[in-house]
Amino acid sequence: MTIFRKTTAMLLTAIIIRQHELFDEVTLTASEYDPALKEFRESFSVKAIINDNKYAGELKFKHPGSYWVNLESPKYLQSIDVGPYSTVWASMIVDVE
Repeated sequence: MTIFRKTTAMLLTAIIIRQHELFDEVTLTASEYDPALKEFRESFSVKAIINDNKYAGELKFKHPGSYWVNLESPKYLQSIDVGPYSTVWASMIVDVE
């Protein structure tokens, strides 16, 4: 049995090139791969405040595994059906050992 006690963290930082008045925060969502179900299941998310067109968000992984990480935009898009909504700006797979 492997005991994983330390937390592994990943810091994502960026500068937003095109400003928008509704850009207030981004959301980082980590979904862990479940080999028994052969799918990713949402584990946790972190909000990162946008300040001076910059943001930084830290994801802290508590145990090893494969994670699908999405960077979701601020809710600046409009829909008649659902109101303001976000879109995925970036996706990546992260392997935590």
